[in-house]
Amino acid sequence: MAHPMEWKIVIKGMTCEGCAAHLESELRKITGVSRAEVCYRESSAVVIATPAVSDSDLKIAVTRAGYSVLFTRRTSGAQGGEALVTHPQES
Repeated sequence: MAHPMEWKIVIKGMTCEGCAAHLESELRKITGVSRAEVCYRESSAVVIATPAVSDSDLKIAVTRAGYSVLFTRRTSGAQGGEALVTHPQES
């Protein structure tokens, strides 16, 4: 059985707890996401998901919610590997 993956996402554009709640809702709609926690004060989110969930899936959900992704970092569960994906700021 594949180990869950943890993603850290740095987000631009959130200004309140309502923003965080809205984004959590969008992230949880992704098939394979088991947990999403968003903190607007830190402009970040932590997502636990199956390995089938990609950086693109997360970016689409954040964009759909009305925010921008500055970068994502994936840490695999048991393997301990990390991948950093940067996203140029969009105008």
